[in-house]
This record gives sequence, structure tokens and C-alpha cells, in this order.
Amino acid sequence: MTSRLQQHLDHVRRHITIARDRALALLHPSPAEREHGESLHRDAVVVDAYGFTACSIPARLEEEVQEAVQAGATQNKIQRLVHRLMVTGVVTDEGSRAEFEAAVAASGVTSWCKTRGRGATSTSPWSECPFSPTFAMNFRT
Repeated sequence: MTSRLQQHLDHVRRHITIARDRALALLHPSPAEREHGESLHRDAVVVDAYGFTACSIPARLEEEVQEAVQAGATQNKIQRLVHRLMVTGVVTDEGSRAEFEAAVAASGVTSWCKTRGRGATSTSPWSECPFSPTFAMNFRT
């Protein structure tokens, strides 16, 4: 993994810690309340349909994008390449999978649902589709 990617991952981990610390500072839970809340969260099915999306950066992302740029790939082809690598990286890249699993574990989210369609603000290839595909990810086995 390049140092730039490692810096990004460290940055993401710091933000997860900062967000958790800010929430705890606002809530001021006692140790018993915190344990009770974490226990409820652990034992519940937590579905996020709003903002959470775990992602990770595959080790070969930077290298493959550089190769595509040098080969003269269009911006659209590069975006599709990045999208494909980000989607498949959690399956094909051990480090990417570990980072993905760490983000999911830190979130406490059991699953999430996303809808994308025409007019979506995403750079995903789905944003140009005339229909709104919905997908759900389930992390608890």
C-alpha cells in the first residue's frame, strides 16, 4: 500500500474516532448507560438508509488509474475503473477487505439500503440510469 493511501486510511480512522468522541461528549452517558446502549445496538438489526456507506481503497487503485491515464483513457472510463475497483476491492484485496470490515464494525450498522437514479448526485454509473436500482448490504451472518 502506498504511503498516500495509508495516510488516507489513517485519516478515515481518526474521523471515526472523532465522531464517536463527539457523540459521547454530547450524550454524557454513564458507564452503565453506555454499556446498555452498546448492548442494545449489538443485539439489534441496525439499517441505515441515509448516509452510511463503508468503503475501502484497494491497494492497486492508484497503480491501475495511472496505467489508464497513461494509456489515454477518457475521464468516463477512469471513473468507471475507479468504481469497479472500489466495488470489487473488498472481495479481491485482503487489505481493502480488512479496512471495509473495520469501518462496518466501527459504525455498528448491520445493513444499509441505497437508492440511486436519474438526478442522483453520485458519480456512480447508476446516476445516469433511467430507473432507481436499490440494493441492500447485510453484514450480520
